[in-house]
Amino acid sequence: MKKGLRGLACLLALAVLLLALPTGASAETWTADWTGGTMFTLTGTISNGSIILVAELYQNWGKIYINGVHGDSGPLGDLVIPTIISGANYNITLAARAFSGNKTLTSITASSAVSSIQAYAFQNCTNLVYADLSACTMTAVNQELFEGCTSLETVILPSSIKEIYWEAFSGCTSLNTIYILSEDVIDLNNADAFAGCPPDMKIVIVNGNIDHYENANNWDKYVDKMVYGSLLTTSPASKAWTVQRGDSADSQTFTLTNKEGHTIESLSVTLTGTDAEKYFGLNTGSISTPPVRR
Repeated sequence: MKKGLRGLACLLALAVLLLALPTGASAETWTADWTGGTMFTLTGTISNGSIILVAELYQNWGKIYINGVHGDSGPLGDLVIPTIISGANYNITLAARAFSGNKTLTSITASSAVSSIQAYAFQNCTNLVYADLSACTMTAVNQELFEGCTSLETVILPSSIKEIYWEAFSGCTSLNTIYILSEDVIDLNNADAFAGCPPDMKIVIVNGNIDHYENANNWDKYVDKMVYGSLLTTSPASKAWTVQRGDSADSQTFTLTNKEGHTIESLSVTLTGTDAEKYFGLNTGSISTPPVRR
């Protein structure tokens, strides 16, 4: 399979109308409340004022394990894992089964602080629709990580991923798009990683080469689902669009709206893909804020 035409130089205009990121998508302040532990390990919670997560701090390593959702937590909604907690930077691991079975989680954005997401962390989160892992440094999609996430539609895997383990996406009956940012072929540990996913699911290769997957371990049954594409993402997460390479020179405009009128303190927009900056331009245009509601 040969890589398609890169396309003519295009202008990708992004009109960002600040009328609608998902609930809780504004810049957040997270604080820690350590209530127990030992000389080297503290236990307690981290919170943004609404969401409360159970956590452990390994002080010698500067590492926080997020172990679950506290019983007094509000709905998780569109959860963004923070990079700064109580004014400090930490290396963060989402522990095994941390959010397993949670019905209030609708999207997850893993920040650059996240270095690992352990097995079953999002298993059976049946209302999870969107997972943006692009900024984190995890190296493996662990076993049954998203198994049973029946509403999951879009997943973005980071460039650091080296391996996908068994049944990672098993039973994701709504999964229509997986973005792979890695330049190298990812080792597919087991052919059942995508068992039960829709037959028309697309695997978008953003930086790699589809040819290299044709003879790779367990990928033979999925090569026909692979397409090339560039990826437009926003942070905090909202939507992801793929811009297929091709002959079209038509401008494409995307509008991000916020119908809830949430205050937006910061917003970054990124276009990712091989030669993406060569073939596309990014223009935020005019930015407006929502009217004050009486």
